[in-house]
Amino acid sequence: MKVSQTSQTTSQTGQIAPLELTLIRHGNTPWNTAGRYQGFSDVALSPLGIAQARALGQRLSSQTFDAAYTSDMRRTQQTAQYALAHAHCPPLVADPRLRELNFGEFEGLTEAENRQHAGWDIWQADPWHAQVPGGESMHLLSTRAQQWLSELEGGSVVAFSHGLTIRTLIWHLMGWPTDAPAGGWSTPFPFDTKLPHTSISRLTRTAAGHWEMVTLSDIGHLEPWSGLLEEV
Repeated sequence: MKVSQTSQTTSQTGQIAPLELTLIRHGNTPWNTAGRYQGFSDVALSPLGIAQARALGQRLSSQTFDAAYTSDMRRTQQTAQYALAHAHCPPLVADPRLRELNFGEFEGLTEAENRQHAGWDIWQADPWHAQVPGGESMHLLSTRAQQWLSELEGGSVVAFSHGLTIRTLIWHLMGWPTDAPAGGWSTPFPFDTKLPHTSISRLTRTAAGHWEMVTLSDIGHLEPWSGLLEEV
């Protein structure tokens, strides 16, 4: 099957085309190591990030994808190129809708530095609706990510993106509420979890149109016992 610029494809029987969606976060960057907010800042992979992407590539070497997407940031494009070096898939398509949240005035700074910004507490109180100063809200991020998602017809699709972007896609597909919980937000997920660099999250859409979580935040290729992660 292929991916095109249309919404969900239905067969003559009214069933929706099954879709397997693999979402992969990019590898480590120097700004990740330094704890700096990246967002729309175009930062390349670090040596560790390249090693992570190569380990992922060994894991995906026997995989077949009908379509492959990446955000247009260097860190995701580099990750995708290493990860898909031996996989079976059509040419990679870069789509800016898969970018990370635009962190605006927070970009390039650490959390400790951003906490001194007058807009920090306002954004933290409700990041879903409040926009980062000079940037986006989670709602705006989710809207553009859903636009990309709505164009997927079916088949096996892999997309290389960013931590918050992947979270909002999963959030949307699982139908989780976007109202701020009692006590405020601790993480942009309804439960505490991490999406490590080059982690794999896989969801499937059934012929009935229901989404199911298959894998969340899988980093088996980075585990010491995998033998895939190179020394850096």
